[in-house]
Amino acid sequence: MIDKIAYEIVKSLSVNVDYVDRWTGLVRPMRKRVQNIEKVFPVAINTPENCNQSDYKALVPDNSKRSVVYVEKLGNPTVEMFRRHYKNMTAQLRIVCWYNLDMITEGAYVSEDILVDKMLEELPSRLSDSLFSGVSQVHIQPTSILFGAEIVSQYTYNEIKSQFVTHPYGIFAIDLDVWYISTHCQTGLGINEGCVTGKGNHETHELPDEELNGEQE
Repeated sequence: MIDKIAYEIVKSLSVNVDYVDRWTGLVRPMRKRVQNIEKVFPVAINTPENCNQSDYKALVPDNSKRSVVYVEKLGNPTVEMFRRHYKNMTAQLRIVCWYNLDMITEGAYVSEDILVDKMLEELPSRLSDSLFSGVSQVHIQPTSILFGAEIVSQYTYNEIKSQFVTHPYGIFAIDLDVWYISTHCQTGLGINEGCVTGKGNHETHELPDEELNGEQE
């Protein structure tokens, strides 16, 4: 159920933070061969294995995007207390945000702190019970903020380590503690699997045709 919680956190931010562009909930690293080189991309957790290359690159930074926002899971959720009909759970999540000031401020410099503060201001501290089945009392607390290319070191798109982390681009992450109550009678998420160009646990768009011809090195 932490995947549904992550999705609702970023969905709320996408409504209230004006610079959020491409977004999803939880991602997983997916390995794909691109021009005979194995690459690791962040993809929405329910993206099928048989999507085309543009689906795997939908969350990869490039100059056509205003920003990319997604969530990573930092370890597995922990049971803090177990009762007959429910469990008190905790989890640690990380919101990752890459941004492009050329599309946010027309290239004008703004302090990264301003973008972080806006996201922190709009980060929900509690999610409505009506959003979930089998989960209630979801509370969210930011714990730390990180900056720089090390945030995406597990992925192997080369440009992020050079071109796409210097002005007008940047990247930051916000680590979260999440507390929630999980009952023992949960139903399915009701989110269909799908590629970016179809349906799925993400809100993204097709890449331009010229980006489908292979990744730059």
